[in-house]
Amino acid sequence: RNHPMADLIFNPLARPGREDYGNLYVSVGDGAQGETPGPGHTLPQRLDNFMGKILRITPDINLHPMDRLSQNGRYRIPSTGSDPNPFVSVANARAEIYAYGFRNPHRMDWDTVTKSLIVNDIGLHDWEEIDFVIKGANYGYSEREGNEQVFVESGGKTGSQMNPPVAFPDRDLLQVAGIDEPVTPEYPAAVYSHHDGDSIASGFVYR
Repeated sequence: RNHPMADLIFNPLARPGREDYGNLYVSVGDGAQGETPGPGHTLPQRLDNFMGKILRITPDINLHPMDRLSQNGRYRIPSTGSDPNPFVSVANARAEIYAYGFRNPHRMDWDTVTKSLIVNDIGLHDWEEIDFVIKGANYGYSEREGNEQVFVESGGKTGSQMNPPVAFPDRDLLQVAGIDEPVTPEYPAAVYSHHDGDSIASGFVYR
């Protein structure tokens, strides 16, 4: 009901014969788990589930026959060649994950000039963001919202709203199960606050 699977898009720059040809990018919301105190709060930061993620799969199982077949046998997972999914070799990780740490990645679009995949992520109480999607990157939620820390146990307040305010870490690092070294979150390309507008809903790249 809340923050479900949101969008599907192919890479328009990938031509037949290229490794990304026929790969489908799928944005999946966190089901409102990230803002809910308790065990589910960490789901967007975990690699063992699909919630709060962007996935990459190959719906045509005949297209890249060397790639791993999904558990249900209905799609393949980019897992061979020079551009495999980033977590195919991480223990207990879902190999379909392309990027993670989102709340409600609502719509995706490709900028064909910069060859970038862009997603808008609907925020909790304070920040709406636009992200350039980088393979394997962690976008911070549910520990970050926009450019701030977010504290779910305190009603979703960000660091500047806490009393007293919580200073942003000098070295911003997150521990992710299955990854040995702490991860620096990827910050938004653009943000606006709820003083300036409501949920960011959709959009297309234009010049």
